[in-house]
Amino acid sequence: MRTPEHTISISDRPAFVRTAWRAYTWAPDERTKLLVLGLGAGMLAHQIFGLTDAFLLGTKPGVVMWMIMGLVTGLYLNLAADHLGASEHGCAGLADSS
Repeated sequence: MRTPEHTISISDRPAFVRTAWRAYTWAPDERTKLLVLGLGAGMLAHQIFGLTDAFLLGTKPGVVMWMIMGLVTGLYLNLAADHLGASEHGCAGLADSS
């Protein structure tokens, strides 16, 4: 693994945990909290599986990680518009204009 790939692989896991934690704490209802917990558990299972099996990030198992990250990021951005304000966080398209 080259240096840029290694840097990304080290920094994207803590960023995911931070994003998932914020989405969990900002969740308005129990259903959304369970969704974030399920996605986090799926990511943990995927990372544990990755310790025992070698696969590339572009292969089918590698795509699962990016899908989970995308779903959690989408939840985070949706909830951030309510908690941080749309203009502060760059979520202008996600906030209510009323």
